[in-house]
Amino acid sequence: MRPFIFKIMKLKFIAPLMLLGIMAACQGGKQEANSEQSTETADTTLLEVNVGSKVPDDFYFVEYVNPRFAFHCEYPSFLDKGEAPANGDGRVFSNNELVITVYGEYDELGNADIKKAFAAAKSKTDTLQTQADNWYKICGNDNHGNTYCRKVVEVDGAFATVLATYPTHFANSYAPIVNKVMDTLSPLTPSEE
Repeated sequence: MRPFIFKIMKLKFIAPLMLLGIMAACQGGKQEANSEQSTETADTTLLEVNVGSKVPDDFYFVEYVNPRFAFHCEYPSFLDKGEAPANGDGRVFSNNELVITVYGEYDELGNADIKKAFAAAKSKTDTLQTQADNWYKICGNDNHGNTYCRKVVEVDGAFATVLATYPTHFANSYAPIVNKVMDTLSPLTPSEE
C-alpha cells in the first residue's frame, strides 16, 4: 500500500513541473511594443496554494524592465498589468488580493543613501528589517489584516522599489511569489540598458 501512495504523491509534484516545461516551450518569449520590455520564463517552484486565493497552478514569471530608472524584476503572469504612467516611473500589477507596485524614484537629497532611506522607512509594525550595501527589505503586518513587503535597491543616484501587499491569511500562497519578485529586483547591467 505504501509504494502506491508514494507513487501518487510523486506524480502530484512532478506533473506540474512537466506541464510548466511544456507550456514554456510552446509559448516562448514575447515582447511588448512600448518602451518597457517583457519576457516570459517558466516558474518551476512548487507552491502551496491556499484554497480561495487567486493563484492559478499554471503561472509563470514575466520580466519587467524600467529603462528610465535602469532596473528590472519579474512579476507573476496571473496579475493584471496596470497602465504605465506617462513619466515611466513604474507599474502596478494586481489581482485585487496581491498588489505589486514597482517603481523608481530619485532621492530627494540627491545622494541615494540607502542607510538613511532604510532608517526613515522602518516602523513598529515591521516583522523583518534587513539592510545590505545597496538595498534594504522591510516586511510586516498592518492593522487591516494585510502583509506588506518592500525592497528598495539603490540604482545610480535613485531608488528602485518593489512594494507588495496581500491578505495575511494567504501568506502560504503569496509569500513565495513575493520573495521571488523581490529577489529579482536589480539594476540593469550596461549591456541591458
